[in-house]
Amino acid sequence: MEKKFYTEDELVQMYQDGDITLVEFIDMHSEQWQQEYIDFCKDKSLDIGEDSAWAFIEHKAEELEKAMEEGNA
Repeated sequence: MEKKFYTEDELVQMYQDGDITLVEFIDMHSEQWQQEYIDFCKDKSLDIGEDSAWAFIEHKAEELEKAMEEGNA
């Protein structure tokens, strides 16, 4: 069975409604985010959990902001 991924808007709504955790948000976003999150946690010696998921999402937001500033997004 193939894993279903959701749009960011759908994930935000599910998170705001309390239906998913931040770890689930990442897991349901994309295979790329799943791997990046695992690598992020390994690189920073963090455990998988809500605190590291929040740090990862902040990291992704900073990446997006930087890309927008550079005209790459």
